[in-house]
Amino acid sequence: MTDSFDLALKRAAKERPEIADSVNRQLKTRADMRQAAIIAKPALARLVDVMTHRTGQGYKLRALLYSLYNGKPASLLEALGLDWCIRQDLCLVWLGFGWESAQQSENCFYAALKDEVNRAQLWAWFIEEGGKCE
Repeated sequence: MTDSFDLALKRAAKERPEIADSVNRQLKTRADMRQAAIIAKPALARLVDVMTHRTGQGYKLRALLYSLYNGKPASLLEALGLDWCIRQDLCLVWLGFGWESAQQSENCFYAALKDEVNRAQLWAWFIEEGGKCE
């Protein structure tokens, strides 16, 4: 999927060959970020499914994902206490988080996280993490 920003970059590279290398690196980065976001979406759904059980793994995920959502500090050491497959999904979400495009299905940013938590009817439980003081 190529969006209008990518098309503008390509046009600029054609018009100004001296910036073509830089533009091509930027286009590659954007393509990598887009792909990471697409891969992150199902990983995020799996992580939220883990949170529905409200086990130790779910509470660790809640702290880490809440930190991603609003910036509240969380210890990355919590990730080491997660099962390997859950840790892998968390890394996929970290890599893909922050991408937004005109294609809603590709977006992996705040709204995507909130929508996924709401889908599992965990929003009230999720935001309780914000009220905890350490």
